[in-house]
Amino acid sequence: MRMNSMRLVSNCLIILLRAWPSSGKSCDRGKHRISSTSSARLNGDSYCVYCVDPDDTVEHTVFTCPRWLGDRVRMTEIMRRPPNAGDVEEILCFPLSHDLPEDGQARRRIIRQFETNRMEFIRMVETILSTKEKDEREEQALLRAQGNVRPP
Repeated sequence: MRMNSMRLVSNCLIILLRAWPSSGKSCDRGKHRISSTSSARLNGDSYCVYCVDPDDTVEHTVFTCPRWLGDRVRMTEIMRRPPNAGDVEEILCFPLSHDLPEDGQARRRIIRQFETNRMEFIRMVETILSTKEKDEREEQALLRAQGNVRPP
């Protein structure tokens, strides 16, 4: 992944996570939800170029745009339903120790599943956003080649 793509993914994850500021080892659970931070536009247009949805936001791109349905398959399999913005806290914030079972084997199993879910979610977001960025660069290059847009 190129550095610009990594920066885009990092920025978008920050937008998704901004609603859950870190407080030590776990997130500040239950106090925040994705709201205006997730409505940040991913590009200058007012609509999604893939499905013409009027909200081209991080939340739309990662969770609802039909273009990325195939990229959400693994998370859908893990969760047994499509992921949504309300799942970000559970997926990315380590479980609180008092929420884990006392049984060591059960605790390890839950921690392994959390780590799998987190890595798959990050992979999903990286794949979606880096592909979207690549598509947008290609479209801009095509428009420049056609003489419709000046280089930035």
